[in-house]
Amino acid sequence: MLIKQIIIILRLAENGLPLRQFTELFVKLLISHEKI
Repeated sequence: MLIKQIIIILRLAENGLPLRQFTELFVKLLISHEKI
């Protein structure tokens, strides 16, 4: 499931998501994945 979420975030980045926002989302995703 993590790969699907990464693909979604990458698509958002392609659509002009600011890099800082992208990084924050990515870090949150990794942190939440570590807890599971």
